[in-house]
Amino acid sequence: MLAALWCSALLLAAPPAADRDAAHATNTADEAEFRFRHGAELYKKGRFDDALGEFFESNRLVPNRNVQFNIARCLEQLGLYNEAYRYYGDIVEARPPKEDLDAALESQERLRPHVALVRVESAPPGATIYVDRKDLGPRGATPKEIALPPGDAKVLLDLPGFHAASAPARLAVGREASVTLVLDRIYGEVLVRGEPAGAVARLDRTDGDVWSQVGRVARAAPGHHAVFVDAPGFAGQRYDVEVPPDGRAELAVHLRALPPPAGAIVVRANLDGALVSVDGKPAGFTPTVLEGIAEGRHDVSVGYDNRETFTSKVDVRANDRAFLDVHLRYAQPKIVAASKTLTRAEDAPASISVITAEEIRAFGYTRLSDALKAQRGVFVTGDRDYEYVGLRGFYPKGDFDNRVLILVDGHPFNDAWVGQGYADYTFDLDLTDVERIEVVRGPGSALYGSNALFGVVNVVHRAPPEGTSGGAWVRAGSQHGALGASGSVRGERGSLAVRAAFLDGANDPVFVAPDGQLAPGLDGERGFHADLRATWGELSLSAALNDRRKTIPTASFGAMFGADAHAIDGRAFVEARWEHALASGTTLSARLAYDASRYTGHWAYGSYWLDEYGGADWLTAEVRAHVAPIRGNALTVGFEADDQAIYQQVDNSGVPLTGIPADPSHCVPWSGCTRASGSYGQIIGSVYALDDVTLTDWAALNLGARLDAYGGRDFGPQLMPRGALILRPYLGATTKLLAGQAFRAPSYYERFYGDGSSEAASERPGPTRFGTFDLPAAPALTPEKILSFEVEHTHPVSDEVTLLGAAFYNDISHLIGYAPVLSAAGAPSAYFNTAGDTLAVGLEGELRYQPARGILFSAAAWWQRSTCTGREAPCNGTLWPLLRPLLGDGSDPGELVNSPRLGASVRAMIPVVPEVLTLASEAVYGGPRLTGSPVTPLAGEALLWSVSLSGEYARWGLGYVASVQNLLDVHYAHPAGSQEPWPVVPQYGRTLYLELRWSPQVTALLGK
Repeated sequence: MLAALWCSALLLAAPPAADRDAAHATNTADEAEFRFRHGAELYKKGRFDDALGEFFESNRLVPNRNVQFNIARCLEQLGLYNEAYRYYGDIVEARPPKEDLDAALESQERLRPHVALVRVESAPPGATIYVDRKDLGPRGATPKEIALPPGDAKVLLDLPGFHAASAPARLAVGREASVTLVLDRIYGEVLVRGEPAGAVARLDRTDGDVWSQVGRVARAAPGHHAVFVDAPGFAGQRYDVEVPPDGRAELAVHLRALPPPAGAIVVRANLDGALVSVDGKPAGFTPTVLEGIAEGRHDVSVGYDNRETFTSKVDVRANDRAFLDVHLRYAQPKIVAASKTLTRAEDAPASISVITAEEIRAFGYTRLSDALKAQRGVFVTGDRDYEYVGLRGFYPKGDFDNRVLILVDGHPFNDAWVGQGYADYTFDLDLTDVERIEVVRGPGSALYGSNALFGVVNVVHRAPPEGTSGGAWVRAGSQHGALGASGSVRGERGSLAVRAAFLDGANDPVFVAPDGQLAPGLDGERGFHADLRATWGELSLSAALNDRRKTIPTASFGAMFGADAHAIDGRAFVEARWEHALASGTTLSARLAYDASRYTGHWAYGSYWLDEYGGADWLTAEVRAHVAPIRGNALTVGFEADDQAIYQQVDNSGVPLTGIPADPSHCVPWSGCTRASGSYGQIIGSVYALDDVTLTDWAALNLGARLDAYGGRDFGPQLMPRGALILRPYLGATTKLLAGQAFRAPSYYERFYGDGSSEAASERPGPTRFGTFDLPAAPALTPEKILSFEVEHTHPVSDEVTLLGAAFYNDISHLIGYAPVLSAAGAPSAYFNTAGDTLAVGLEGELRYQPARGILFSAAAWWQRSTCTGREAPCNGTLWPLLRPLLGDGSDPGELVNSPRLGASVRAMIPVVPEVLTLASEAVYGGPRLTGSPVTPLAGEALLWSVSLSGEYARWGLGYVASVQNLLDVHYAHPAGSQEPWPVVPQYGRTLYLELRWSPQVTALLGK
């Protein structure tokens, strides 16, 4: 204690030297030093009150640690312990030299028993301390220990940027209380709005953490702040904002987009002028350099007419070039007839040919038979009534085209009475609305049932163009004149297209029979066609009506030569379809159709007219599911039901021919001047399934089968399988190994032929007397069947040239034939199943060159041989087997009649003026055919050359065609059917026509 007092005496003696030096600078310092010395004198005299006053004044004038120490000592002497303790504490907080610090701490310890203490702390520290009221002044900053009077006190804390806080404290002398307060920071909110979405904001620093984003609310300390906003691809920008305490401010931002880092894509292709698209948008034509392509990965496609579209992903780097070399392969067309789903021809399980709309227009095809005759393996037979299509050397004379199935947009067009597949103007009067014609060779019963014995022909119409359009056309030529009109509208949800056409003319002014007889004015033709196609969402509706009247000059069926004989054929249908694609990729479809066919034949026999009628009405319902590929398997399953009502009638009305009196004795023997009629109804149920199996990248397997059950028939269900192995041995090549079976059920016409002599066993079980002959009972007919094997290989010679080779073998059993008993008029005739098989083998080859749109060269050749294994087969004119005992054994088995061994075609199309004028030429050679007659054993050999000029002038909406068929005016004849009086029927010579079309955009005419 004595040492402390001694130190105090020293302190009271004088301030530190440094303080004295500073004080001498001004008069204030002199006064402060005077006050200090005077206070020290008073302290020594025990006058503590007076000394305290002098020390206070000196510290006010020049604050220093020694004076503060003396103030604390005076307060202690005066018994003001709380105040003394606080002054000692101020000295401690100032962190003086160790000697002074130890003295101050020792003094605090000495006063501790005499004071009530409170320890005040805050988070964060540095808060100003008040006791009881702020107006009493601050007591320091946290953390701090304060001496206060004993009793209850209220500690108040205040820190800028934080909410004020307080807490009570109970104080007692000699004890230390503690107060700790957590201060809540004062915030405001800022709503950042504007663009671009996803832009981020940083507060006060450009390199700080992300503070907020566009569209979000973030907190900030009140006051002025700088906000830095940036986003990828946009120029960053600074914004200023004033944040209110406990309030919200809004900050609107708008960043300017930066041009993206860009590079270029260099595209080169093996064809110039190919369209290049980047991310689905057209960008240029090859070769091209596409500048300004944003950095990153892009989808690039290159397309060209008749070429497979090339697609690739290209990575573009900023200020760099990416190179893309494209090889465009010849595009195989897509078809639906081979599997009822859209499939590339090279992937279809059949031998395929496609006739495009461009070819139809350029070669001037007006009939389906015209378009088919140049296709490999196809030949046409005409009898001045119908045009019939044969495939791969098979078309029995006198047939009704019921072994090839004709489809219209997938709808079967063969009728249910005769099974006839219409191929001339009985089909349509105009083909320019057709998008493509699909020719599918080989048995098709696995999909379509009966009539698809040798193949399927599907005529697909094009969809109407966008918007509203219409048009009209007129055709004039050496055979007939025709005109038509069409209109369509197409929007986002659906479309509607209607069409109508009329035809009238004399195909041959004078028909010259093989025996030299003349029939003037008896080879005319009139026709009417109308159709409608509509779509709405997943629904579609199609309807068609075709009516043709043909005058027949050939005295068919023993009719009177030179009399007006004619046939009227009507065919109509309406079909509704529904197709729905599931998210899984599976497609569901259904269709409901009503079909009708009508036929009227008008014939002159002796002195009376004979009329025959036939037709059918039938309803068809079909449902199908095409399941999305699962582990390489794409399955198609379907069910079909047909309800058929068929009738036929023969009527000898007794109406006399002009100038010949009525005489019932001249009636046709088997009609008896009476009406004979019959009708029949049946229901056919079918189920089918197809499975496309992807084995490897270069091999696929297609398997299918269909089961048909005929209600009311005396033959059982028909199960027809097919299989195809499709290989891709090298780039661009395709090899197809095909096998399958097909059948054709006997038609109602064949079972109940209307001359009174050919009936099913159930209708005529016993013998029938005809003249001097006793006719045995007619046998019941059974379905024809074919077993077919085929191999086809397609080789890409180059990008533009493909070479195809094919070989086939067909085995046909139970073939249904037709033959008269005698060749004289009035002889009965019948249909029958042959006992032996008909075998056919053949080879086909085709070369196709198509470098660009509007340019085509193709050459095809085929050879085949069809023979009969049984003596009853329809070879060399063999007659009805039931009458053979009366006529002898007949001719020996041999080659099939009306079956040309050789065929070839060359077709070329080249633009003279692109889009404006195209020259097309076609030469078709058909080899000789057996007629089955010793009088004219061979017929049909001809080289037919056709030339056409076609084009369009888009500015005026005009299209035009000038065509000459059989330019060399070759005179030739086809083998005649057994219903004809001669072994051959002469064909038409040179014919020509001109056609003009006008197809404006109706919307433009209406000023819309």
